[in-house]
Amino acid sequence: MHWTLSIDDGNPMRHSGKTAAVTGMAPGVHKFKVEGSIQNRAKRTEVAQSVTAGTVATLELVLA
Repeated sequence: MHWTLSIDDGNPMRHSGKTAAVTGMAPGVHKFKVEGSIQNRAKRTEVAQSVTAGTVATLELVLA
């Protein structure tokens, strides 16, 4: 399964599997958008999440 992750309306980054990691993000609120397909049907979800300097943030998005 392939899917894309866009942050703050940036270029989509293609991923496979169930997880992704992003490093070097500036602190603040960011918009995360995930797009993919399940059984040939386009799916999309997005959420805004605050990122704090010097910490690891975990975000779970589900395409359904």
